Formats: sequence, C-alpha cells, structure tokens
Amino acid sequence: MITNFGMKTFSRKQETIITFEAIYAEQYSYMETSIIISQIFVLAVVILIGALAGKFRVLTSESKDMLSKVIFNISLPLMLFTNFLKLDATPQLLSNSMVVLFSAVFVILFMLLIGWIATRIFNIKGGEGKGRKKQSIDQLISNNKTSEVK
Repeated sequence: MITNFGMKTFSRKQETIITFEAIYAEQYSYMETSIIISQIFVLAVVILIGALAGKFRVLTSESKDMLSKVIFNISLPLMLFTNFLKLDATPQLLSNSMVVLFSAVFVILFMLLIGWIATRIFNIKGGEGKGRKKQSIDQLISNNKTSEVK
C-alpha cells in the first residue's frame, strides 16, 4: 500500500520505519531527560547535606579546607582519568581532540602575543605591572584609613 505524506510518497514498510524512528526518538529523549533530572536531584541532595552540615557546625573551617584539597587534588583527577579510560577512542574523537588541542594552543599563543604587544604599547617593563597594582591597592587602603581617622 502506498500513502502520500505531503509531497513524498511512502510504502507501508517505509511508513512503519518512520513511525518506529519517531517512537525511538521520543523514548530516547525521555531517557535523556530522566537522566538529567536524576542527576540534578542527586546534586540538590548533596548541596542540602552540605548546607545542613555547615549549619549544624559538623564541618569546621579546617575540615572544609581538607575536604576541598582532597576533592581537587585526588578525586577530580581520578574521576577524569577513569572517565577517559571508559572512552572509546574512535578516529572521529581523536581528530576532534586534536582540533581542540591545536585551537587551545593557538588561543594561548595569541593571548601571549597580545600581552607582549600591550606591554610594548604601554611601555611596561619587567615586574613593573605588579608593583603598580600593589602600590595602587596600598594607596587605596591608606586613603581609606586616613579618611576614617578624619
């Protein structure tokens, strides 16, 4: 049997495939949405536990510092490493990675060039920029102290 959908003509077999693809796309979209919602829920629970621990003083400032050091120095690098091990290295993925890598190197070199040109235009020498910034911050602090005294 041949049916006409708008300008295109489909056979019954093609119509069944189109319907199956529509159902699959809808189910796939639902699965993605449910995964995202469950991850947001887990994040909200973790935030709530952290807020309650802070409110009831379970976490002191020393334990917060230690926890942040453990997370940033141990947990995150290990998580990145394990996720990269699970990744399937396809040629497309490798070529995209190379594009991102070369783009990042180009942007960094470009920004270094812009910084070098800016130091030439504004005639900044050696560590002069740091000293000026520190000097201006010191002047702001001293001006605030003298205005409070008056």
